[in-house]
Order: sequence, then C-alpha cells, then structure tokens
Amino acid sequence: MIFRLQDIKEKLEKEIQHHKYYRDPEINLDTLSRYIGTNRSYLSITIMYGYGCNFCTYINRLRLAEIFDYGDSVFQSEDSLYDIAVMCGFNSKRTFNRAFSREKGLLPIDFVAGYKKLSLQNHNQ
Repeated sequence: MIFRLQDIKEKLEKEIQHHKYYRDPEINLDTLSRYIGTNRSYLSITIMYGYGCNFCTYINRLRLAEIFDYGDSVFQSEDSLYDIAVMCGFNSKRTFNRAFSREKGLLPIDFVAGYKKLSLQNHNQ
C-alpha cells in the first residue's frame, strides 16, 4: 500500500503542477481522483499522509502558494490580492480570508497593511 500511495502522490504532484486543477473553484475529491486515475479514498489517504492535511486544506495551500508566486506587486492593495485569489481558484472572499488566516496567522487585509508599512519603512531608509 505504501508504494501505491507514493505513486499516487508523484502523479498528483505532476498533474497538479501541469494542469493547475486547484484553479477550478468547483474542484472536489471525486473529480481530482478521476483526473489522477485513482479512487477518492486512495487520493484522500495520500493527501492526508503525504501532506498532513485534508483535501480542502491541500487545495487552498496550492492556491495560496500561487498567489505568493505573483510577487510583491500583488500585496499593494487588498483588492488586487483578492482579484488574484479568484484567478487562483478561491470562489469567495470568506473562503479566501479563512484559508489565508489559517496559513499565515492573520487576515489578508492585515497582511497587506503590514506589507505596506514594511515597504514604506524600507523606502524611507
């Protein structure tokens, strides 16, 4: 079973990076398992043991990682941050705020405010 889960994890990582399935706000465990070529139970177990989280947290982490890949310009305003979040698959501001807060320890608006403050301090030095 361990080898099967490792195979599923490798295929998942390859397919997720190539197709960016997490951008689909309607993605679910059943759909993703079909794309990967396994069943939902194996995929769920693979995510739990391979990444230490459930399916929703896994998908939201991928979405957040892509947001941060956009670079500093995305943090200039809360609006641009949310616009990018929608492009990355978040389907509501509430879901985005909750996932962001869970992973970063603060709300996006507070993160943006802190980023602006830090940028201003660095600019003035």
